[in-house]
Amino acid sequence: MADRVCIRCGGEVPEHFAPDLEVCVNCRISDVTAVEEENEEHWWYLSFADGKFLGACIVRAHGVVSASQRAWELGINPGGQVLGHIVPEGNEDLLPRNCLLTEDDVKSIMTKDELSALDERRENHASRSQTPQ
Repeated sequence: MADRVCIRCGGEVPEHFAPDLEVCVNCRISDVTAVEEENEEHWWYLSFADGKFLGACIVRAHGVVSASQRAWELGINPGGQVLGHIVPEGNEDLLPRNCLLTEDDVKSIMTKDELSALDERRENHASRSQTPQ
């Protein structure tokens, strides 16, 4: 089966996307970031993985999708799946921002409880992404 054509821009809609999906990835990202723009801007912690940890970063954005796009613009998005959450206010000045963080960097800036909670979120995210839809 050949890729379908986006009804908005004419780009490709990959065949593995849901059969009723008629827009491409770029149009979907544009839609989500437009909605996110209505949100207050925060510092976002993003963790990237593709079966293994690829890196993390802290960037300012209106939502997780726009944060991922911001990381891409800065050249610090290593690809893979992304998991993100808002950095609690009051902590942001203590953290390295707008740079790619290694696993050791992350371990040095997070408490044991925060790392445990993050590991749990990663495991939950990974199990959901592997479940057939």
